[in-house]
Amino acid sequence: MTMLRDQATVRKERRMNEQDLGQAPRQWMAEDTALHLFQIAALMLGDEQQAVSLVEESVAQVIEAQVNGVEQIDVTTFKQQQDAGKDLFLLDVREPHEFKIAQIGGHLIPLGDLQKRVGELDKNREIVVHCKSGGRSQKAAEFLQQAGFKVKNLAGGIQAWSDKIDPRVAKY
Repeated sequence: MTMLRDQATVRKERRMNEQDLGQAPRQWMAEDTALHLFQIAALMLGDEQQAVSLVEESVAQVIEAQVNGVEQIDVTTFKQQQDAGKDLFLLDVREPHEFKIAQIGGHLIPLGDLQKRVGELDKNREIVVHCKSGGRSQKAAEFLQQAGFKVKNLAGGIQAWSDKIDPRVAKY
């Protein structure tokens, strides 16, 4: 159960950082639930790797809940939809210097410019908003939803993309 102790330590450290960034405690509840599910699955199955797979699947469903009325989409689901050819517009609300460090194919409109550049977006397309870890994109998604756009927030942002989809995408 070393993996469990390591995960708990990482989660505590990340929460301290996320508090500074204004991350939603609701995601923390999802992570707590996932950790409990993992512990139960590991005990029942006697195999931590099998338990990890089981819990990751469950967590993806939990994370896809709504936060402040905005639907969340996990990176795995987004990638599957993208690969299947679903017409999704990926909006990157990070700053230009962050965009230079790492990209996953989104159209850059920094959060601070969004209100004045909203006319560049198509209300007839579904928009998935992303940033580094999900906080700024959540704010952008809330704004866009109030403006009448069909929008989802990419839960975990580009960091989750790097962790789960493409480790070649730089973390910063």
